[in-house]
Amino acid sequence: MPKPRERKAPEAPEDLAELQRRLDELEANKRALERRNRELVLENTLLRRELKMSPGSQSPLPRALMSHLLGVLKEWAGCFQQRRVYERARDLALGFLLNPGRNTLTQVLCTLGRSQEDWTADYRMFSERDYDPAALFVPVIHRSLEQDRRSAAFVAVALDDSSVRKTGKKNGSVRLIRSPLSPAFRANLEPRQRFLEAAVLVRPEGGKGPCRAIPAGFRDAPSAAKPSRKDSEASWAEYRVAQRAQRLGVQAAELAARVSGQIAQEGTSGKPVLWCVDGSLTNGTFVTSLEAGAQFIGRARKDSALYEAANRSEPGRRDSATGRVYGERLPTPEAYRKDPQVPWQTCRVFAAQKGHWPRFKEIGPVLWRRGTKSRPLRLLVIEPLAYRPSRSRKVQYRWPAYLLTSDMTSPAGDLVQAYMDRWEIEPMFRDQKTTLGLGEAQVWSSASVERVPSFVAAVHGVLLVGSLAAFGPRRTGAYGVRAKWRNDKRLRPSLTDLRTRMRREAWGLGDPPSCAWYPLTRSWFEGAVPSARGV
Repeated sequence: MPKPRERKAPEAPEDLAELQRRLDELEANKRALERRNRELVLENTLLRRELKMSPGSQSPLPRALMSHLLGVLKEWAGCFQQRRVYERARDLALGFLLNPGRNTLTQVLCTLGRSQEDWTADYRMFSERDYDPAALFVPVIHRSLEQDRRSAAFVAVALDDSSVRKTGKKNGSVRLIRSPLSPAFRANLEPRQRFLEAAVLVRPEGGKGPCRAIPAGFRDAPSAAKPSRKDSEASWAEYRVAQRAQRLGVQAAELAARVSGQIAQEGTSGKPVLWCVDGSLTNGTFVTSLEAGAQFIGRARKDSALYEAANRSEPGRRDSATGRVYGERLPTPEAYRKDPQVPWQTCRVFAAQKGHWPRFKEIGPVLWRRGTKSRPLRLLVIEPLAYRPSRSRKVQYRWPAYLLTSDMTSPAGDLVQAYMDRWEIEPMFRDQKTTLGLGEAQVWSSASVERVPSFVAAVHGVLLVGSLAAFGPRRTGAYGVRAKWRNDKRLRPSLTDLRTRMRREAWGLGDPPSCAWYPLTRSWFEGAVPSARGV
């Protein structure tokens, strides 16, 4: 008979405590191992990312954009009297585009790897060297006209003024100007530097794609300095003369004449220049100062005083029977918009990344007595465009547009498209101020105050024409994948896309660095871009 199994006595309380202690240790060790495992996974991920970002880990991108940029900059050699000054200007142009920080001259020199070299020669290039800043835009204009596929019988050029805020008191071009951010009920005055800029409105795809405003001319446009109340009467007399000579319309007409001459030298097959301006330049001062053969289209007031021509066969000439030039006063542009007797017409225009069919009315010829005197014009009244802010909101309407143009032969649809393209100069100003740092350079010389912003505008034009020649007008896969927070599908690349692509080519990267930037030294630049040695 088997012996009965003896039951174990229950463990003492101190044995249970020991087991619980060991169990707690095992749980703590498990949590520590899991934490260490997560740390190792994170370190592995960071190492893989760092290895992927290193310049030698990927095959460098083909330097298509850099090759075209250096080709355009090579034409700057004729603008300078000495070869070394041209090389300095070329390097500064590349530094302005590659600089990731503020676009001051010292920051640009740090980007070029010259933080330990003498910087006086770079400043003197703008203050003392004898060169024409307008000549830097000549190769940009030449390539802009080559890329333009506009079917109209004119070359569309936008002209507008803008300003940048300044704080220094040694800048001779700074005046007290109304801040553009001030509310309508209070005009806040602040020191600002005003300038004028012209831009060729290029349509690389004709009417099937977006337009691009490429800088073609730059001019510092300060108003006359007002003397003190205690100054002599002679000083006030000089001020009144200078006030008339430095009006915005007069300076704009001088810039327009210079750019028109440069465009005519490029051989545009006899096409006239159509100047697309806003309401600030649609005045008698500007339009009467335009050179012969130049046309304009600008926004007019809704209550403009217009007259019919007394001589119907030859508008603008004196009638042989009555001896008069102006006939009866016509209705205002606003009255024409409301008149059901004047029929509406339609045309197709490309704007805001898609095609539109706006309705407009055409009236002409008309005479604008206070503006163009006896020069016959056409009035175009564009109906307000309907839009919906969101799917849940009701349809709203924009303001109507009243346009006056001196072009009496071109189709109205081409003129409406040209004025729609005029808006591209506003994003151009925004890119130059926010991305390229126009006006950030801290210079005080009277020559440098105008030359440095003009140089930045010319560099902007070089980058735009180089990108059109390298990759075309559309945003392709050459610019990388869009950021995840960008849900809009823009048709053309932004200025940030262009600069990112240029940095990836110059630094030999397959992917843009996200946490570091590499200074572009002269030796590294010559090794990365062999074509730059002979430029």
